[in-house]
Amino acid sequence: KKINNASLGGYFATITNSELAGVKKPNSIIFDYALQLANTSKENSIMIGDDFEADVNGALNAGLDAIFFNEKKLDVSGDYKQINHLLELKKYL
Repeated sequence: KKINNASLGGYFATITNSELAGVKKPNSIIFDYALQLANTSKENSIMIGDDFEADVNGALNAGLDAIFFNEKKLDVSGDYKQINHLLELKKYL
């Protein structure tokens, strides 16, 4: 629903959610399921998420690279890739 509301559906070949995967993030199974569905590898993928624990730490713990979409500019300690606006993705992709 979020993807369609943002008119981004045309940019994705597959979309994974917890109902399809049978588990919620940060469980690594959901990340593995998404990779399998997209027919890709961890090395060729990156998780971009706005929930630091579920999205970013979940992806990192599953062996994926991750970017924190920190739109609210939360104070996050550590050396994490993060952006505050989607246009900033250009510096990482």
